[in-house]
Amino acid sequence: MKSRISFTSWWWPVSSAVVVSFLIVAACFGPEVCGSRLIAFRDAGHFYFPLHCYLRQAWSDGIPLWNPYEGLGTPIVADGTTAVFYPGKLIFALPFSDVQASNLYLLLHIVACSGTACWAALRFGCRSAIAMAVGLVFAFSGFCLAQTSNAVFLVGATWLPLVAADGWIPNDKFPWSRTMRLATWLSLMILGGDPQLAFLSLMIVVAGSLLIRPVSLARFGRVVLSGLGIALICAALSAVQVIPSYVASKHSVRNIDNGSTTWSKWFERPEEFESHRLAQYRFSVGPWRWTEFLWPNFSGRIYPVNQRWIRAIPAEGHAWSASLYMGCIAFVLGTWWLVFDKDRDRLRRPLASIALFCLLASLGFYGVGWIANELNLWQGIEAGWWEPVGGIYWIMSCLVPGWQQFRYPGKMMVVVTLVLCLAAGKACGRTTSDATGLPKRLLGSFAGVSGIGVVAVWANQSRIVALLQSTAGDSLFGPLDAKGSVDRMLMAMVHAFIASSLAMWLMRSKLRHRQILLLLLLVIDVVAANVSLPISVDSKVLGGKTVLTDFVQRDRPPERIFRNSESVWYPANWAATGSDHRMAECVEWDLRTLKSRYTLARKWATLQDTSSIPSADYAFFYQQLRHLESQRQMELLNWLGVDWIVADRSAGTAEGNDLSDTVETQTQFVLDEPVKVTRNQTARQPAWMVPNWTVLPPLKRKATSHELEQRTHEILASIPQWQDMAILETELPVAESVEASHTFDGECWLQAYSAHEVSLKTKSPVPSVLVLAEAYHPDWVCQIVDAKSQRTQQVPVLRTNRMLRGVSLPAGEFEVTFRFRPIGTYVGMVISGLTWSCLVLIVAVRCVRRFFRSEQTECN
Repeated sequence: MKSRISFTSWWWPVSSAVVVSFLIVAACFGPEVCGSRLIAFRDAGHFYFPLHCYLRQAWSDGIPLWNPYEGLGTPIVADGTTAVFYPGKLIFALPFSDVQASNLYLLLHIVACSGTACWAALRFGCRSAIAMAVGLVFAFSGFCLAQTSNAVFLVGATWLPLVAADGWIPNDKFPWSRTMRLATWLSLMILGGDPQLAFLSLMIVVAGSLLIRPVSLARFGRVVLSGLGIALICAALSAVQVIPSYVASKHSVRNIDNGSTTWSKWFERPEEFESHRLAQYRFSVGPWRWTEFLWPNFSGRIYPVNQRWIRAIPAEGHAWSASLYMGCIAFVLGTWWLVFDKDRDRLRRPLASIALFCLLASLGFYGVGWIANELNLWQGIEAGWWEPVGGIYWIMSCLVPGWQQFRYPGKMMVVVTLVLCLAAGKACGRTTSDATGLPKRLLGSFAGVSGIGVVAVWANQSRIVALLQSTAGDSLFGPLDAKGSVDRMLMAMVHAFIASSLAMWLMRSKLRHRQILLLLLLVIDVVAANVSLPISVDSKVLGGKTVLTDFVQRDRPPERIFRNSESVWYPANWAATGSDHRMAECVEWDLRTLKSRYTLARKWATLQDTSSIPSADYAFFYQQLRHLESQRQMELLNWLGVDWIVADRSAGTAEGNDLSDTVETQTQFVLDEPVKVTRNQTARQPAWMVPNWTVLPPLKRKATSHELEQRTHEILASIPQWQDMAILETELPVAESVEASHTFDGECWLQAYSAHEVSLKTKSPVPSVLVLAEAYHPDWVCQIVDAKSQRTQQVPVLRTNRMLRGVSLPAGEFEVTFRFRPIGTYVGMVISGLTWSCLVLIVAVRCVRRFFRSEQTECN
């Protein structure tokens, strides 16, 4: 491990890795770089691209703080996936098209991955050429390239090597410079939207420093204090993101308590309404997928045609990364160095421990409980365990405060990939001089196994195809292409056979530049296998028209849409037919059926909230709304001002009701399925006056699922009375309502509308409540101005009808203005701004002092 690297020793390999990776990206993703195609698989298309488009527009009106186009409104900064203040988002301020900027944001992070991983390899003692190869292998590994579909996790992968370079050092001393660097890299992860990886990285740093040698009380205290110092500085640098997200998480579905004790809750199988606990272990990596480390795309491609034969395994779940392949040569060499090498390098055991821990944690769902259930099923005994019980990820959720807020164990694979890449770099420095020849024998054995596999699969093609015929298809990419799956399996083994055979030959040869050729083969191996992972569609698809295309918002509430179907909704015939253009068809379908987030890019509102930290109150509100019977559902949609209803008439269930019979049809279109888009002519105005109200005590801060469900049901049951009655949930003193006559003539008019401010004029002969059909949030404030006296006063915004905003007004005429004032975000801005300013100033001073010292040394 090199404690310090001079400028001349790191500049050439790092810049070379960046330039080469950029050239590879330009050569392989030219249409994406030019903006003629959009990287669109999974979240890249329907989640992040519309979000980036919206944020780009929102910045023109100031700092984007409130999003009125999802749910009934959500705070933007509180959702970490928005990464509003991440420095990398400056690319969206450049004069690129939306498609080009979105693609470059992803691809330039791949390029940056190569530079940061190269730097880490240099810090771990690799020579320049080897470090350059390590950077390229990591950047084009299956995990990193697959994360082009999840931008925030690609950001985390970009900064992880720098944390490794400064934090995975077997040393319990944390000098000031090291502490500041670690805090900076971790804060960039958080600002970029990946707090889970930042949390995990800090845990690895502290645990590694404690376990390098026997723990003494003094050293334990020193390491813990250093870890707290890193955490505090990191929190200060990223306070603008941490504070809003922390506050939002306290009221989100991720923090719901089901009423049971802490320990018993983690042993029990979650109930259906506990959506976060059900999703927490999604995207776990089954142990059978570890074969993908050796053979590229061995499990079969997910897209554009379904060749994912591994779904034939009953326990196989969703794949977080389409491939885990990081090069069979790099994997074999890295594993050899971590497990078998007898070199007394002090980095070997810490890196092996980190890799093993994260590999086991990535199993997630496949814990001791899953193993017990599988054994019971073989014996004909009914499964009784909750599957994740006993696994590493489950233990972390039970013991590590705050870890239960995160989800998706598959994310842990990025750490395993980085460790194996660094270990491969260390191995490359020793293989040519290795006396035992074990790496050569391992590569030779692997080449032999791959060759035997090719012959075995080739000889049994028809049998394997017949076995795979019954494999369940995919609702998007269609039935399994069994023949293509077998072909993909053969190609994977042939690829691995050729690569490992060439590597073994090079290691045995007497060529002068054999190590350079081996490094070149290392890079070609991983690039050739993984470069096809990012999938894109023609950007012209995004210009498709919908029935709302001609609606433009002008200082009025946006067109509000209710998509009366599941979030994942595709034509039924897609599950029975495959297509080479299915991804483009998917984008076109989602646009035409007004899927959430695609509406966000065009500033049309949707009732579905797709943010990563959704409010628990709204989650239960929306869930019960979707399961109301048609007539009552339509009444509530009218009160919420829903202008358009997208109905899946083929569903035939309560959640797929065709509401077109209860509304007047203005326009509709039918696709390959009975899909109907209907204009709701009976939608009410976004605000109204109510003469009577009832006050309920608010739910406690950490209400249980049952309490939220009961309160929501109680309030939605009063839907027909919302014209005459408002239900307020507050502890603030509110005047008692006066019995109003049946001829109550209170009125309100919308004056101006924007994301952060709504102005209305009201008129009422008696005290009343003004109800605004937008989401309640404690950071909304209200100011009223008396039309006669011009007296201005602040009045509290009250939670009304479970999810709406309301204010109690006296009799008279008033001008009412709602403004969004997120105090926590403002405080975070001040803290982060001051901390970053101090950090930049300190770095500048140190650079100036170092410059003058070097000048003085030269003069002497």
